[in-house]
Amino acid sequence: ALKGKPGPSDDPALVRESLDKALDELRIISRGLALPDLDSLDVEALIDRAVNDHMRQTDLQIAVQAQGGRGITLNYAQKLCVFRFLQETLSNASQHAKVDAATVSLRMDLQAFSVSVADRGQGFDPTARRKVHDDGGQGLFGLTNRAESIGGQLDITSTPRRGTTLTLTLPIEEANQ
Repeated sequence: ALKGKPGPSDDPALVRESLDKALDELRIISRGLALPDLDSLDVEALIDRAVNDHMRQTDLQIAVQAQGGRGITLNYAQKLCVFRFLQETLSNASQHAKVDAATVSLRMDLQAFSVSVADRGQGFDPTARRKVHDDGGQGLFGLTNRAESIGGQLDITSTPRRGTTLTLTLPIEEANQ
């Protein structure tokens, strides 16, 4: 404390509140690291699980829209990629876009399976160089690498102050091997 003024660490209630908040954040992180039994989930259940997990942890309202055929089978690596894609993009919408709603869209046809997350938030410059963050997080760089490692791709559409749409596309022939 400076010259007789109480500092933040001198207020036990404030210290306790800060510790409680930090503990809540650690619980959210640890829940995000634990994966459900992905092998037992079909695509729709996988997406419902990721969306519902996120809505329980945040105030973000998420609408899910599906187009195209049902019954597409993804292998474990693809399911993991979709699940992590949803975790990261929904987290980005909550933390960075500063919005209270997002839309998850599924699209399936004979050639590809796609899942998109769209928000009408702050947006960003998608041409900016992507890299590993100072805190060790990989963000969009990690999502792109994960998608490409299993034959997919990540498309980014964003305009500052107008929102962002991120789309993960996996080829069907890869999905049904």
